[in-house]
Amino acid sequence: YADSPTSYANDVLKVNWWAKQIEIAESVRDNPRTLVKAAFGVGKTHVSGGLVNWFFDVFPGSVIPTVAPTGHQVKDLLWKEIRSQRRTPPNPDVLQLRDENSPDHYAVGISPRKDVASDEFGAQAAQGFHAEHLLFVMDEAAGVRNEIWQAVEGVAVGAHNRVLAIGNPLVTTGPYFEAA
Repeated sequence: YADSPTSYANDVLKVNWWAKQIEIAESVRDNPRTLVKAAFGVGKTHVSGGLVNWFFDVFPGSVIPTVAPTGHQVKDLLWKEIRSQRRTPPNPDVLQLRDENSPDHYAVGISPRKDVASDEFGAQAAQGFHAEHLLFVMDEAAGVRNEIWQAVEGVAVGAHNRVLAIGNPLVTTGPYFEAA
């Protein structure tokens, strides 16, 4: 499924993405940076959750940090979607996927204000992630602080590293606006 996140979504997650979600998935597969500006309610968090699952399941040793402007958005929106698609029990405190056979293979939810899982604060929570296959997901990216954007640019530097920044086009300044 490395070449087809859409097939993974259909076959493994049992979800069907619409045309723009497929376009996002293919962009993440093919490009170091994918910026998505879209309206409310079109399935941005849904496709982001699916891509976290795809990347985790398809690339052994991958690391997938996920961030949103608030812990609530990480925990109750993005990670709820990730767990729902994996059909895992609805435990709202689970903000990570771990490969029990490889401690360097995981996905984790962090918040720019406070790392939900480890109590680290600010941009430091977005630093230090390194892997051959790294996917950094910024959900509701317009609200993610500048320091986080800078930290992400500093860690997502490998040939197989990817950044997905996805959200509503509500701002007229800052890194999300300038990335377009």
